Amino acid sequence: MVIHPKALSMIEGALEPVIRSGRDINKLRLYVFPDSPLAELSSIHTRFGDLKVKQDDYSRKGIAYILEDPGRKGRGFYWVSRATG
Repeated sequence: MVIHPKALSMIEGALEPVIRSGRDINKLRLYVFPDSPLAELSSIHTRFGDLKVKQDDYSRKGIAYILEDPGRKGRGFYWVSRATG
């Protein structure tokens, strides 16, 4: 599957400050709405490395976020997109 360039740009835009702050991409997950085309993927190749993709059964269309695995003080949460309306 080819990822839309705008979607990849949004993901990398959210990742950039996270990675620059010293977070490890291997401990980050992209959570998406189950009906999102991205939900079909297990990972997405970004310029920072491969980012694992998970479905969030409790979210709604238009929502995507990056969450850091537990175990680190100050567990990171970063918006990629928020649904409006």
